[in-house]
Amino acid sequence: MSLYKNQSVNLVSSNVHSWNWPSLELAIPSISEGVTICVQKGANSITVLPYFLATWRHVAVDIPEELGKAMQLHPQLEIKVAPYLGSANEISSILVSLSKQAA
Repeated sequence: MSLYKNQSVNLVSSNVHSWNWPSLELAIPSISEGVTICVQKGANSITVLPYFLATWRHVAVDIPEELGKAMQLHPQLEIKVAPYLGSANEISSILVSLSKQAA
């Protein structure tokens, strides 16, 4: 499994074995560049894991736009997008647990 990730998005490929971290803003590589790196390493399928607590612009607009660029460059590549982190039911339990640890 390959994971291409940064603070905001992970790209996971089941047939490549390395870690990678793309970015949305002001950093390189971009998500589409991260996809290209995974493809160059032999990926034929990528799952995108958005690291966001809310859906807002990045999840709703920016990530789909970047993935659209990647799909144009790599039409043979299967790209799936997992639900964003904040949509997981476990998040509220984690937040309550962390609040109990506050000093």
